[in-house]
Amino acid sequence: MEGIKKLYYFLLCLLFINISFSQKKLSVKYCMQSLVENNTICVTFIENNKFEYIHSGCLGINIQGHGVYSISNSLLVLKFDKNTTEVKRNVSIEELKRDSKKDINLEFEIKDPYGTKVWMDIIRLSDSTSFRIDEIEPSIKVIKSAEIDTYRIQFIDYETVDIELNHNSDKKIKVQLVERGPTIISNKEIIYNLSENKLEFYNDKNNPYGLNIFKKVLQK
Repeated sequence: MEGIKKLYYFLLCLLFINISFSQKKLSVKYCMQSLVENNTICVTFIENNKFEYIHSGCLGINIQGHGVYSISNSLLVLKFDKNTTEVKRNVSIEELKRDSKKDINLEFEIKDPYGTKVWMDIIRLSDSTSFRIDEIEPSIKVIKSAEIDTYRIQFIDYETVDIELNHNSDKKIKVQLVERGPTIISNKEIIYNLSENKLEFYNDKNNPYGLNIFKKVLQK
């Protein structure tokens, strides 16, 4: 009977050890703060092996993403989901009739999200030529042709807008800018080294005590 009890306790301990070491899940939140740039990166692990990644600075969230994580051989793999969200841009192009065989006019009307007109430089990507659009001269004059070119509208704090335009006729282009949001990490994989006690993970296995260490945030 004593031998059976010992065998029972041995099997119970073995089962407990196997369950503990086979557990491949993290919980709660890990953060890393850069002392140089004063930025904070936090990874929150949630149920079903999912995670949320947020990179924030003094002006708010700069970068974010989410996906599925896995743990194997002390490596933590963050696999980010593919971003399918498209930035909503309000762009309309109206063809204008004008008898000219040599050149065309591309007239731009650019407004912020509140309907106020914005004056800025527009860049033609084929040759990096910059055109100033303002109240005095809201149009760009180009040589009439069958070519198609891309014009970039770029303004601080707003999403960049690239518009393809052919040069075969006059056009009026109306653009309503969209406020810039955080950069989304899409369809990417990041691998970290996980500490044995699962309280830290870091980028460089040869330098685990450097600045890039994510530490578990203790809950009060």
